[in-house]
Amino acid sequence: MNKRVQSLLVDAGFNQLEATAYVALLKESGSTGYRISQIIGKPAANTYKALDSLVRKGAALVDGSGRGRVYMGVPVGEYLEGMKQNIEAKRQALEKELADLGGATIEQGLYRLTNAEQVYTRVRKMLHEARSVMLFDIWPAPLENLRPDLERAAKRGVKILVKTYAPVEVAGCEVFAPEKEAEQIRVWKGDWLIVVADCQEFVVSLLEKSGPGVLEALWSSNDYLALLTHNWVLQELTLTRLGRLVWQKTNRDDIVKEANRLARRYMIETPMHKVAAPWAVLRKEAPAEACESDSAGEPRSRKED
Repeated sequence: MNKRVQSLLVDAGFNQLEATAYVALLKESGSTGYRISQIIGKPAANTYKALDSLVRKGAALVDGSGRGRVYMGVPVGEYLEGMKQNIEAKRQALEKELADLGGATIEQGLYRLTNAEQVYTRVRKMLHEARSVMLFDIWPAPLENLRPDLERAAKRGVKILVKTYAPVEVAGCEVFAPEKEAEQIRVWKGDWLIVVADCQEFVVSLLEKSGPGVLEALWSSNDYLALLTHNWVLQELTLTRLGRLVWQKTNRDDIVKEANRLARRYMIETPMHKVAAPWAVLRKEAPAEACESDSAGEPRSRKED
């Protein structure tokens, strides 16, 4: 059994011996525990314990018709579907039992996520709850994983701006993508997934290219940190877009218009000013002309002259 299969089975709830015995059962179904112990090279007593544990978990069946204890491995898809239904039943029961306690208030700290599924679950929740705007700096593999969720959020009216690193389109989203796969994909050891939602929550992560782990992953709903993250991600995406226009020899006025459009759509017309209220003295409604000249990166004094 290769290490990748063993790692996935351990993530699915098996210990190492159970994983080894389960694969042996799939290869030679209808075997006795003694036969499986010979295949995997483990003591018979330990093998029988592992097989009985697989039976309790629903990953194996045992023939009790009287011809001896003969085991059969349950196909992995069937096992995982049963596990999924079992988890869903437990989730519903726990939510019902703990409903009176209400939702826990999450402190606005900076939290480390420890595996890819935690990252994807958190990002999907952000997509589901977003009301205004989301920014993504994301590599192709995570993008494909999250594509249905992005398209549902966009269909609901959330403005979504995406920078990715291979040619792709996502329905309802504005996507900045290269004409061919970017060199960065081959340089980095992991897959970027950076997202900020409504200027109030963000995930910054580098996922393992193969496997369920992360190289780095942080999540926070701290308003100030999220506000800063929204700013730097937007600037990164804006520079990507403007750099392409410069490379295409687009005239200056059109570049300025594009800078203004991005600033208005993904900064001015967002909850940013509301979120920034505790730390900044802001007018209720900034003049459009001032916003445009500032966002274009040209000093206003020059324009006024």
